[in-house]
Amino acid sequence: MEISSTKPRQLSSRRLTSIDSEADRPVGVQRITVQRLFGQFDYDLKSETTDLSDLFILYGDNGSGKTTLLRLLFYILSLARAAGHRTAIQEIPFERFEVLLVDKTSIVLWRKNSIAGAYAITFSQVGMKPVTVPLVPLQTGKIASRRQRRKKLSPPSLKTSI
Repeated sequence: MEISSTKPRQLSSRRLTSIDSEADRPVGVQRITVQRLFGQFDYDLKSETTDLSDLFILYGDNGSGKTTLLRLLFYILSLARAAGHRTAIQEIPFERFEVLLVDKTSIVLWRKNSIAGAYAITFSQVGMKPVTVPLVPLQTGKIASRRQRRKKLSPPSLKTSI
């Protein structure tokens, strides 16, 4: 993995070989890119291999964003519904966070001219048109679901009682 940072703190990884050689494996992460993490760090973590049996160790100075990167990765890839992941992402300061999977699927979280608050997610795969979903924060600080966004934008009911 190659690391680049705009600040003197460095985040590094070391590749270790693993004994796992199972043929049926889940899709792995090939690259993680983050811009302006905490408003100051840019990282580009690249895997040298697509072999999912390899193990990477992430290490760096305290406060350099190791745990935050892993939390963001978990929030993006988690299949759990209504677990607060979208709200947790909203509270992490970054401008852009991109994950490229081994199968060339790209998931990008991004904010326009900001490192906090509302964000959008763009999904793309080779040969398919990218899909972008903006996530609008509610006044309580939670992120609105699609149903809540539709409800917020739809006109009030015209039912009257007699």
